[in-house]
Amino acid sequence: MKNLACLSLAALLLLFSLPLHAKDKAEGDPPIKPQMVAVCGHVSTPGIFEYKQRSTIWAIIHHKAGGPTIFGALSRVKVYRGGKQFLFNVKIDKTKKQEFAEPGDIIEVQVKSLQR
Repeated sequence: MKNLACLSLAALLLLFSLPLHAKDKAEGDPPIKPQMVAVCGHVSTPGIFEYKQRSTIWAIIHHKAGGPTIFGALSRVKVYRGGKQFLFNVKIDKTKKQEFAEPGDIIEVQVKSLQR
């Protein structure tokens, strides 16, 4: 069921990424294109959110989507970007570099592994 929700958000993200035509923009200006990211999976508030430049994946999960649920694993975050899939560990760790999000990303927080 979580994958269906992610697919639905991905479709909405694509729809929200289409250029908008503002009535007050000058003739000949390119259409306005909002920059959005989608967050789904095991987060408190899945959804589509406005992308802010230089936002980390961790910050988007926590500040936009309300953080992971008790079942969400920050060590297993899938990011769908440009037709490719990436797996990140975004747990806060001062010794490693934090990954930045990009406009159009679909961020999916995976379930924690039951193995220890």
